[in-house]
Order: sequence, then structure tokens, then C-alpha cells
Amino acid sequence: MKLATANIKESVSIGEDGGFFAHVNGHGKKMVVYTSPFKAGAEGGFVFPPLGGETVLVCQPDDETDLWYYMSTVYRSPGALGATGGGPMEDEQKAQIKKVDKDIYRAKGIPMKWVLGSPDGHKIIFSEEQGKGTPEDEEEKWENKRLEIRSAKGKSLKFLDSKEQECMYLINEHRDGIKITSHRDNPQSSARSIEVESLGPIKNISREGAIDIWVDDGRELNIVNNSTGKNKPVGEEAEGKEEHYGNVNIESKHRDVNIQSNAAGGRIYLTTTDEKAQAQSSVPAGQSAAPPVAGWAPWPQRIELETTAKGSLIRIYSKGNVEVRAEQGGIDMACKGDFKLNCDGTVHINGKEGVNIDSGLPALGKQIHLNSGRALAVYNPVVYPQDPVIKDNKDNEEQKTFYKNKGVY
Repeated sequence: MKLATANIKESVSIGEDGGFFAHVNGHGKKMVVYTSPFKAGAEGGFVFPPLGGETVLVCQPDDETDLWYYMSTVYRSPGALGATGGGPMEDEQKAQIKKVDKDIYRAKGIPMKWVLGSPDGHKIIFSEEQGKGTPEDEEEKWENKRLEIRSAKGKSLKFLDSKEQECMYLINEHRDGIKITSHRDNPQSSARSIEVESLGPIKNISREGAIDIWVDDGRELNIVNNSTGKNKPVGEEAEGKEEHYGNVNIESKHRDVNIQSNAAGGRIYLTTTDEKAQAQSSVPAGQSAAPPVAGWAPWPQRIELETTAKGSLIRIYSKGNVEVRAEQGGIDMACKGDFKLNCDGTVHINGKEGVNIDSGLPALGKQIHLNSGRALAVYNPVVYPQDPVIKDNKDNEEQKTFYKNKGVY
């Protein structure tokens, strides 16, 4: 069998089967058949044919008279093709390998990385690097154990096995992506955790299914918006969305929004927490805009419950007590229709500064009736109090949440 080096001056593959013409040393221009260390079935295989401008090692079996067969690529600089002897590689020759990975010799001076790269820079990297270290300075010891698939522009899938890393990354060239950690040797993240981070939006969509977020015997489920408006929409694309920042929105297009606590002592809080907030009304007279100080808001803190359809209803129901208190201001209640107040006990009205009851303007001749029986007729002309205005919810199952008292799951 003949062995020779050959120079590929043309990158044209004859018949698109990997074969190519090469100038075989001592034999002239010859057709070289591409070979691979692995092929399986019609589509399985390891295919990396060489391109033009490379030096390769070829062979010709004893039973072949014309064709040569590709064996491997030679990492030698063009100027060293005629060099002989078994001495160490020159710097110019080393540079050929370092073009694939410039740090391939950085650990202990020997290759501890194996790289599969394309001409444009896509790479698969197998790294088992370990730093030298010294007995006097243990800090000099380091390791870089990883399997990485990296695109030419820097998008990566990384499997890190080094100490204090032990994680997986799926990231783009800007470091937006997903991180999955293993055990507690990673000081930056919790053990066996998943982190998703991006500079732009994150969107989860289920086309025909459901989206579930569970915390199963763990700790909290937190949704926090820290946006201050620094990056709010601007320009033409922001028309109508200038104030779309800092909010937490929950919306159902076609059914209900359910917020439930299934705990024995469950509590549901709707709270505004900034006690130092300054409302618009605190701006000095004659000042068109509030001073840019922390805590200022263009309106007072408030919690609103609103329905917009005619005939709609807001119901507050408790099997215990209902308490409404205004610690610093008053309670203002108004309606377009009748104002009805009913209880099975005694009605107590106490005003420390007095009690005022008016029945329209005096000129209209409206009257105030005390203990006249008219209120009973308004509530129930037949029997009272078996059918009060606000019915017990056990008689209104169809008006409760679809999940009843069982929760979502």
C-alpha cells in the first residue's frame, strides 16, 4: 500500500460524494475518494469532507491502480511540507491547530481539549482542562470540564462539570437563556434549580392545553414587577401604551378569574403598602407637576372593585362578620336606587358629633317614617326574615366559582 501527502487546490467535490482532486506528491493530480470512520444506513454517518487549500494524507491499496483514498488532514504549515525529522513542531505549525481553538495548549502545555469545528466557526468542544497549580498556592489550581456546542456567533449549549459550576446553559451571544444547576457546589444559584433570564420579553404559550405553575411542598410562589418606567414603550410603537409598565395583570377573555385560599385559616389580602406615598393632592397649589421625589404618585392609593354591565352585582359575603373601617377618613356610600339595610339583630347608629337624617329637599315634602312597618314590606311582603335580600351562598351554588370550595386541583 502506498502512502503520500497531497495538496487540495480545488474545493470542487466530484459527483457530490465527498471525492476530490488533489496533487499527490510524486504522483501528480489524482482523484481521491472520501472515506469516513462511520456510516450507518441511508442517512447515518460521520461526514466531514476536506475543502480546498488543505494538506491531506492519502493512500492507495495494492489492488488499486488509479484511485487514491482520503485518510486524514495534516496540520502542517504550507512552508513546512518538505520538513523532515521528528523534532517538535514549529510555532508556525502550532498556529494551524490554534486557529481551531487558541487555548487548546493552555492547560499544562498539552492538549486537554478536543474540538470539532466548521470553517465559519461552529464548534463542538470537549474539554477536560486542569490548571497546573503549585504546592505553595492551591488557588492556582483550576479546571474547565465541559461539553459545549457553540455557533459561530456565540450561541451555546453548555454542559459544565467543573467544581462550583455543575450546571447546564442554553444561551445566546448576549447571555440570555436558561440555566439548570446540579448540586450545591454552584455558589451563584440554588441546587437543582432552573433560571430563565432575558433582556427582552419572555412568553409562555399553550395553543390547545394548559399552563401549570406548581410549588409542591417547597416555599413561595412570587410574582414581582420591579419596573420603574425607565424602559417603558417609546416612539410610534408606544402609541396607546405609554403607561404600560410596572403593572401586574391577570385577565380572562371568556371566563372567570379565581383567587382562592384552601388553608384552614386562609386569608386573602389586597393591600397597598407604601405608607410614605404622596398623592397628587399633596402637590402645592400653582405647581403643574409633582416634584420628582420617591414615593410621589399622580393619584391617591386605592383599591377598586367595579362591574360595568347593567344589572351587574358586587357581592361581599361572609359566614361570620363583615367589617368596613376608615382609619383616617370617612365612609361615602351612594346609589341611584333604594338604599336597603337589614339585619336580624339590632341596628345601632352612633355619631359622636351628631346624626343627620334628611329626606330630600324640604320643598318636596318627603317624609321620614320610624317604626311604621314599611321597611318590612320592602324586604319581604310575605314572611320575614326567612328570605333576606342577600341570600346565603349555599342557596346560590350556580353563582359561586366553578371550582366551588375544592380549589383548582
